[in-house]
Amino acid sequence: MTTLITHQVKRDKGYIVWIYNIYLHALQLSLPLFFLIMLSSPVLLSIPFTGFFMLDIEGLYIPADDQRPESNHGIISSSWSWWNNNNSSSSSSSLDQTPAGLTTAEMCFKVFIFSLSLSTTFGGTRVEARSPYALLLANLNTLMAQLIFVFLSGAGMMDVHF
Repeated sequence: MTTLITHQVKRDKGYIVWIYNIYLHALQLSLPLFFLIMLSSPVLLSIPFTGFFMLDIEGLYIPADDQRPESNHGIISSSWSWWNNNNSSSSSSSLDQTPAGLTTAEMCFKVFIFSLSLSTTFGGTRVEARSPYALLLANLNTLMAQLIFVFLSGAGMMDVHF
């Protein structure tokens, strides 16, 4: 008489399996949803990094609005005056002023744009990381963005057949 021996297979619940399952799910997304996720990922990554950068705001160099950049010909760039023209009517007396002469909302917006430019590797902002904490965060922000784009580009290329 034969006996049937059964073994139950245990599923691994580790982080690697969890990441792999997310990757498999990304492979099955529709193309419009995939592009929406791909285009929104730099913004979604920049939101928490803006909060981390704001913890050490002194570690960032954020020029005041009156320190406008000059073009190669010594003429002040007209695109920089947009920020001054749109914020000249706001009452800054009731808002919290920062050492650079900016309100807290203006500083948060500029730090967000700095983080977004790191995520997209555009580099079109005048904010500079100067403290070791801010430099470390800037490098982590850029590294995380590159890993996300590698992940998304690999997921997007899996369905392409040559």
